Amino acid sequence: MRALIPVTLRTHRRGPGLADPRGCSLRVPDGRYVRHSAYRRRPDPGNGTAVFARDATFTARPGSAPGAVALESCSHPGRYVRHRDFALRLDPYRTGKPFASDRPFRHA
Repeated sequence: MRALIPVTLRTHRRGPGLADPRGCSLRVPDGRYVRHSAYRRRPDPGNGTAVFARDATFTARPGSAPGAVALESCSHPGRYVRHRDFALRLDPYRTGKPFASDRPFRHA
């Protein structure tokens, strides 16, 4: 399995989910929230809408490696944050090694 990507939970601050406090929302160091737009990760200052809150909320699921989590989208259940083509994307869940190795993140 490829190395787990060190971004997100190590370099971003994690807090309660904007749309669901049982989930989590992430912030980049300058305070903008991590959300997805067109299924790609994007830092955004937020606009207070319910759509933004859902796009910036993720549910931590057990990862495919010890000590890792997979981040499932609140606004698109069944889609997970995944590292592909040097970008973080929101892709539908798939079985198999490439998908399993591209979606785990380590806790910071």
